[in-house]
Amino acid sequence: MTRFYLFIDFDGVLCDSQLECLASSWYGYHILYKGENPAAVRLETKRRFAALRPYVRTGGDYLIIQEIIEKKIEITSQEGFDSYLNSAEKSSGTGLYAKHFYEARAHMLKSYAASWIKLNPLYAHVRSGLRRWAGCDRFYILSTKQPAYIARILKSEHINMPLKRILHSPGRGKLEIIRRHLQADIGSRAVLVDDQLDHLIGNRESRITPFLASWGYVRPEWLTGNHGVEILSPERFLQLMNDSLPFPGKPRLH
Repeated sequence: MTRFYLFIDFDGVLCDSQLECLASSWYGYHILYKGENPAAVRLETKRRFAALRPYVRTGGDYLIIQEIIEKKIEITSQEGFDSYLNSAEKSSGTGLYAKHFYEARAHMLKSYAASWIKLNPLYAHVRSGLRRWAGCDRFYILSTKQPAYIARILKSEHINMPLKRILHSPGRGKLEIIRRHLQADIGSRAVLVDDQLDHLIGNRESRITPFLASWGYVRPEWLTGNHGVEILSPERFLQLMNDSLPFPGKPRLH
């Protein structure tokens, strides 16, 4: 029998966290990193943040976005973003950016918990299903967001999911994490659904099928280019989840 595991990204697939990431990175960059005290987030900052959000892979990248916005640098591709990120790492290092981002996020959750939760709404089309999926031992969340934050958001929606099935991927390497998981279950297969194309391309494991979510923080060209990754609509995603996971009273797929 073939066991199917589903590894689902959190931000951009299950949760619309863009406003929270904007708020945390703005606080981390301007207040913690630069020691400034701006009056408010400008509308132009929100617009440019949304345009650059698809290129993010790790927490420190969010402060890179704030730096790009402040310096009025034009970035229109993943390659351009990575090039700027590499230059930033060589000049000053981005470890401090990551540190400030997570400090800002922790501060906001501690000081403004209710507001912080509201900045992390689940997508409407996954909310009801997620309550069922969380109870299945073949369903995993695989995210660059730390598991404790994900668990807190899920708890606010009355969804209880064991932390052992909320996996943290610090950056690139989600496919490798899944490959190692499959090594412990001979004959099993897995699906990875993500909204960051870079996490999906280059798959060399035949037992893993990657999918790009069409509703997350995706660039328009990702949905039209030939990247060798199937694109999921919200409807197709729900069908995949409901067909693949064993629910009480439902026959198991082999």
